[in-house]
Amino acid sequence: MRWGLVAIVLSCWTCRSAQASAQEERRVLAALTRAPSSEALLQRYAELALPCDGRASKAKASELLRRMARANVDWGRRIVLHAALAEALLSRHTQSVAKLALSVQRQDVESADCARQIAALAIRDEQLALATDALVLASEALPQDAAIRGELARLWLARGRTDRALPLLAERFTLTTELAARRELAYALAADGRAEEALSLLAPAREACQQDAGCALTAARNALEGERLDEALRYLEARLASEPRDLDALFALGDVHTRGRRLEQAREVYRRILAVRPESVRAQQALQALAP
Repeated sequence: MRWGLVAIVLSCWTCRSAQASAQEERRVLAALTRAPSSEALLQRYAELALPCDGRASKAKASELLRRMARANVDWGRRIVLHAALAEALLSRHTQSVAKLALSVQRQDVESADCARQIAALAIRDEQLALATDALVLASEALPQDAAIRGELARLWLARGRTDRALPLLAERFTLTTELAARRELAYALAADGRAEEALSLLAPAREACQQDAGCALTAARNALEGERLDEALRYLEARLASEPRDLDALFALGDVHTRGRRLEQAREVYRRILAVRPESVRAQQALQALAP
């Protein structure tokens, strides 16, 4: 009851905040009608109508660009960011990246956020080259950001440019201790024909993965899809040793034993599941299908 009341209060507060923003947006638009060349008013309208977080609409992007063209003022860096995002929302990615390039500054989180949003819009429209350009600008704005390095590397890989992706993945690997950074670098090395280097990176990654719930399950499922049943079994046994009631891991283990024709072991796994969750229809059906 208490948490329900908190949720209602937060919901009401969010609703009032949205209404207040909408009211201010209307007031700013009315003021712009009287003073269309006011850079301060245009900046505030851009902040309200076109935030750099993906929530803007095409209609508001079009309105902002129309008012900016009418004002014809000397734009500052932040207003250019909003203009770049507006162009991207209208699928004018060439103009978007050109405007973005004018506003990017080093160690600038706002520029990087807008660049990533523009890249996402370009990817949606299958304009990978322009998405790459936007992420290059994001990486210039935040050169020590490992996440941006990873996004840009994955985009290069999607474009078949392992040669461009590898240096970025190597840089990312030096910037973060995340297991994903190690794995992605290893896979790129393998794709580049450098299998021994890839294996040297994957060995400690595999050991760490066995202790990570999400990683171990994902690795087990990938191994299962590739019919590498022994490998999948190792991951699942490591996971269940620490979390014996993990239903996702138990179902995956049942699949491993079933595919390996170890039917009695599979039946025992589904009995374990039913001991934890007696109402599981999936486990009941699996046990019936495996009946001797």
